[in-house]
Amino acid sequence: MIFIHNITVISLILLGMTFYVNLVVQGFFKGQKHERVVLEHPGTFAIV
Repeated sequence: MIFIHNITVISLILLGMTFYVNLVVQGFFKGQKHERVVLEHPGTFAIV
């Protein structure tokens, strides 16, 4: 049960990060100060 829970959580995190990166690349957050932080420091967010 824990294994399935971990797989579900990791999948949701990856889905959310993919959605966020697509929004940033398309320019949805233009004019905001910290929009590209995930793209510039992916290792930090992968560890978290």
